Amino acid sequence: MNQITTEHVLAAIDGFLQEQQAKKLEPENKSLVAAQEKGDNEQVAEIQNNITAIKEKYKRDPWCKDAGERMAVQLRFGTHMSKGIHPDSKGDNISATWLIDLPLGLVGSQSERDIQLDANGNAAALPLAGFMNAVVSQTNNTKIRDLILAEHPAISGAFSSNPEQSTQLEQAFRLSLQGGHPTAETDERNKQLLWPTGKNSIKEDQYITLIPLHPSSLVLSNAQKINGLRFAEANKEARESSKKSNVKNNMQFLPYVSIPNLAIKKLGGTKPQNVSQLNSAQGGKNLLLPSLPPTFVSTKTFNISRSQHSFFDKNLSYHSKNALNELHAVVSSTKNNLEVRERRKNSALATILCQVIKMAYYIQTNASYPPGWSKDHELDMAQKYWLDPKRANLEGEEDFKEGREQEEWIDRVVESFALWLNGDLRTTFKEFASDFNDAESAEWKREMHVAIKATQRAGSGVFQ
Repeated sequence: MNQITTEHVLAAIDGFLQEQQAKKLEPENKSLVAAQEKGDNEQVAEIQNNITAIKEKYKRDPWCKDAGERMAVQLRFGTHMSKGIHPDSKGDNISATWLIDLPLGLVGSQSERDIQLDANGNAAALPLAGFMNAVVSQTNNTKIRDLILAEHPAISGAFSSNPEQSTQLEQAFRLSLQGGHPTAETDERNKQLLWPTGKNSIKEDQYITLIPLHPSSLVLSNAQKINGLRFAEANKEARESSKKSNVKNNMQFLPYVSIPNLAIKKLGGTKPQNVSQLNSAQGGKNLLLPSLPPTFVSTKTFNISRSQHSFFDKNLSYHSKNALNELHAVVSSTKNNLEVRERRKNSALATILCQVIKMAYYIQTNASYPPGWSKDHELDMAQKYWLDPKRANLEGEEDFKEGREQEEWIDRVVESFALWLNGDLRTTFKEFASDFNDAESAEWKREMHVAIKATQRAGSGVFQ
């Protein structure tokens, strides 16, 4: 902050005013072009007068004078806003500062390195809040408000060509930022929490009163981070690829971020600016992450018993239930859009294939199944070739190696997969079990065959 000069401050002020002026001039310039095309000289003259007035208004001296004398007394600044709790609250806002960091695992406004200052009051005065947040130095993200509150020498004479008036405006800005009150006041519409401080708090009135306020900057930062993840270009492309990709054309699935169960709490109704400027910047929409009880998942281990004849059994169905449920949802859907149903079915099938291949990879690589484990198991020989590939490298397993290299076993594994999947659908949808015929079976086989071949080429049991 010591490196900042008055020239830096003037540049920040002028940059802010130019942006504001450009926003106001844009509709006027469009109207001017339209009036000129119509040849309406009277309207042209009127618009030109408006443009001249706007340019005059956004010069440094008149704008800062208006901001210091009018806007500063019409706004109440803070990092935590009273109206965020109740729109009719007349309670004071608070500009919070922190001397210590939060413990690891907890998140609060002090977690934000760049906490923004919010404001509410007369909507016509809200541009002053943007002015206070204008950045003077990108190096350490110093804002005009930081310099005002610190009484930095660089702001001396920055608000007016008249030094005396600049000092008066600086004082008005500082008083407005500090809240203009020696002690904060609450409102009957604000909630109160009574925090006990002793063993007999009720009888002896041993408690302190906590007044929760709306943490504007934290809420805005949270929304920006969530929307940044959800709507980033790369994330949108990855989400689209998941709809188009399938095992059949050997396209890769790209990971993407999904944040389900988001809730939206809207503050301010049709006038979010009445709550605060930062609330208005979000259209009044405050995103809430889900706060739900934990879901306990069984830790049942996937394994293959010695007496098991097939990898495709109830144990695999149990570990693939979420993927299978996705396909069940498509089958039971009443939607008639064939294109949508087909896309959803392909997506569900890809999910099932990924789960099956993942389980196979678990058996192929888990230390509990060392090379040659399948010798003592009753599995179908084709599945032994698939699930115990390193057995081919053992001494005395030349016949196993030769059989595996011929790859005829792949068709038998594929057949077993199709029977397992069709069997699951017939059991789940008994009322129309006969509908799951050779056409579906052929599709299941085709996709599974491509999946196994893909893992063979990659040299592992998972999609690459």
